[in-house]
Amino acid sequence: MFFVFVSGPTYIRPNQSALRPVQQREQQIDQQLNKIMKKLKKYMAEVDDHPRIPPTSSLYKFYSDRLRTYLIHRYMTPLPLIDQLRARRELKIVKSIRRKLKKYKLVLRETDKSGVFHIGRAIDYKRKVAEYRQKTGAYEELTSNPFNEIIGNATQLLNQLKVLKKITEGQRICMMPIRDKTELAYMYTLPKAHKVGNNKDK
Repeated sequence: MFFVFVSGPTYIRPNQSALRPVQQREQQIDQQLNKIMKKLKKYMAEVDDHPRIPPTSSLYKFYSDRLRTYLIHRYMTPLPLIDQLRARRELKIVKSIRRKLKKYKLVLRETDKSGVFHIGRAIDYKRKVAEYRQKTGAYEELTSNPFNEIIGNATQLLNQLKVLKKITEGQRICMMPIRDKTELAYMYTLPKAHKVGNNKDK
């Protein structure tokens, strides 16, 4: 049996991190800062459409200090009492939902087009996936990830075409796959609440 919540989220909930101990929030700040700076330095060192910035540039220190100040403000500013009560109440609800999803082996997913949430049994999701694969033959379950091999083959082919002067250097750069922005086609299951049979007990 499937259940659909017809009222999706209509607001941004209070900062839940305000309920955590100071030490834990400090760890979150460090983790977020390191993660953002690592991605930023990697991107700025590889970007092609404007001048690159080396990882040793003093600009990163300036940006990192400003970013840390912003994160500290967001993570450490106390919530008003009414927001604290609301955040605690909502955190309790979220934990309760997670426990029930795990206990009854349920899956909570956002629907395809309706903008609501759908709860279904994990076993039903697996069954429908198996039925769809058998019916269409459109997907195959892989035992290993061929991503690196595909990227390597595509890169090698483009380099060969450039050497043979079949494409220009500009064309080669434009067609070169960007690892961080490329992903394999994969099967995902988004419930369609508007279809018959998927919207019982709304």
